[in-house]
Amino acid sequence: MDNETVALVVVIAIAIAVISEIAKAFVKLTAEQIHLLNLSLGVVGGIIAMQIFGGDFASNIYVGVTGGIAAPGIYELATKLFKLRLPTE
Repeated sequence: MDNETVALVVVIAIAIAVISEIAKAFVKLTAEQIHLLNLSLGVVGGIIAMQIFGGDFASNIYVGVTGGIAAPGIYELATKLFKLRLPTE
């Protein structure tokens, strides 16, 4: 992956992490539902990235799903490194 793709994956992962944490604050979700939400948001993020930046469908879906998989790790990294927490926690 080139640098632009990695940056796009990180941006999608951060957006998904924030959205899923907000969703968890309002709705009680199981771990499986959270993972499915992350992957679904990743696919949507990949489609949006395809519309904005162009490119083919398969590579952008790959970027979105990778962002969805990385979202929980990105959130944990941000909370531990920077002592960030959402006000709902």
